Amino acid sequence: MNKIKTFLIQNSIAPYRIPLFSLLANDPDIEFSVLRLTRTESHRKEWESIQNFPFPVRTVKGFSFSRNYEEHVRFNPGLGLILFKEKPNVIIIGGFSYASVISVMLKKKIDSKIILWFEGTCYTEHSVSKFRHSLRKYIIHRADAVITASELSEQYIRSQLSTSDNQAFFMAYNNIDNRYFDNSVQKFKANSRLFNDLKGKYGAKVILFTGQLIKRKGVFELLQGFEIIQRSNHHVSLLLVGNGPLENELKAYCKQHGLSRVFFEGFIRQEDLPNYYAIADMFVLLSHWDCNPLVIFEALASGLPIVASYRVGNVPEFVKDNYNGFVVDPFNTDQVADRIVKILNDPGLQRKFSKNSKRLSEKSNYEDSYRTFKKAIFHVLGYDS
Repeated sequence: MNKIKTFLIQNSIAPYRIPLFSLLANDPDIEFSVLRLTRTESHRKEWESIQNFPFPVRTVKGFSFSRNYEEHVRFNPGLGLILFKEKPNVIIIGGFSYASVISVMLKKKIDSKIILWFEGTCYTEHSVSKFRHSLRKYIIHRADAVITASELSEQYIRSQLSTSDNQAFFMAYNNIDNRYFDNSVQKFKANSRLFNDLKGKYGAKVILFTGQLIKRKGVFELLQGFEIIQRSNHHVSLLLVGNGPLENELKAYCKQHGLSRVFFEGFIRQEDLPNYYAIADMFVLLSHWDCNPLVIFEALASGLPIVASYRVGNVPEFVKDNYNGFVVDPFNTDQVADRIVKILNDPGLQRKFSKNSKRLSEKSNYEDSYRTFKKAIFHVLGYDS
């Protein structure tokens, strides 16, 4: 069998994708390449320094404009010419975009199979316009298979299908290097001097949030919940790791409401991030909507109890109520505060949740995701994997 020429189209290449793409590129049956639509995301400047990849990467020339801090529309006119010239056997398209529309329009002319790789949920897609919704349905109906990143992702795609559609579905969770992250956390904990110096900066109990300081991450609701907690728990600190356009507004809120135990640490380098998980007693994410954020997997690998919004992708699989944490309504700050306090005030519960988070982290790994992608590639071509 000849190698299967496979193009994967991505806006940019996030560092956490590199191990997965490397496994695909090293597969003896697959000739794998990434078509990158931009060198980096405007709000992810740290990615720009990573330009040497262990797999073929081609940057497709184009231009873009920004809707807001997070949303960017890209047009890459040269993409169609590349696909028409190269005629890959399989094209993996990342979500719904101009590039995805071009790919499905050309699939018959270049005799390629299309795999839609989708991470969104009904919560991330709640405000889609009628025109954009019609484009999504156009892409979904013409995909030969779908790889989703969570149960919520699959539910959304299935809700857009008609009874006559017969797409095959495959599940590939997002991944981090669980072993590396866990080892880094344990190594930092074992260094009592460094651990005590950092832990002592914040106090006895530490609630950790990592992510962008933007509205949809639920940071204001987190501060409101913490305000309730601080009234009766004076030795608890809230540690916010990350930056974003709301930072000054959030700091002003803390000052106005007397939240003296909230610490803004800004952007932390990836190699230093495990240190903050090491000193934390629990992790909280109250997103109004979120695809399948890596911070959930970092918290799992670190063995932290988790309080998370039901609107976060992967929560159904990786945050089990009263097993390794609690699932909450992000807008019910009384409930949020109650669940956080319940964990912080019960060492036995904290140990149980910690152990179970570690156990759940084993469900997500690069090798399983790679095998899922290969299975989907073989499926659309009618091969046995």
